[in-house]
Amino acid sequence: MTLRLCGSVYLIIIISFLSAVYKKHYPPSLWDEVWRLEKIGKDGAFHKRLTSENINCVKDFLTLLSTDAPRLRNVSTHPIIYIHSFDVVSLTILCLLVYAFLLPMQILGSGMSTKMWEVTVEHARTCMLPNQMYVYFAESSPQRNTEAGVVFNVVGEVMGLLSQNQFVSVDDLPESQKVGFSLSSCV
Repeated sequence: MTLRLCGSVYLIIIISFLSAVYKKHYPPSLWDEVWRLEKIGKDGAFHKRLTSENINCVKDFLTLLSTDAPRLRNVSTHPIIYIHSFDVVSLTILCLLVYAFLLPMQILGSGMSTKMWEVTVEHARTCMLPNQMYVYFAESSPQRNTEAGVVFNVVGEVMGLLSQNQFVSVDDLPESQKVGFSLSSCV
């Protein structure tokens, strides 16, 4: 757009703030709305499906991704969850915790291609997580006096175990102490 005043030409620059309002964040914040993730458009089909399932921010997306990724993606059966545990009590605790998040339903469905899914997940995982951790202790655990518990990060990923006041990272557990199981065996 130009404006002609007294024989001179002036360029008027119109700045559109709309493009800034709908930009994706790099890296996203835990509290960014879920549409700030790559491949999820504001008020688009994926955004509407996610918000209808109460997945409103990146933290909600990452929490469901770590507790039930197949439900988020497109598998309508109970997923297999791998949990690292010392004993049957911890295994039971984790089974109950994770099962609370599960419903046999898909959210994003097959409309999101594998490539789109990978881009969205990769973008979400660039989110800076705080060092805040949560420990779950089983109240009915016979090991309660030894303070055995499972340590989670803010998005529900198992970070390690607390046993006899010693933290053991998931990465440091020997293979013999890692357990894989299907959630259907817990119900």
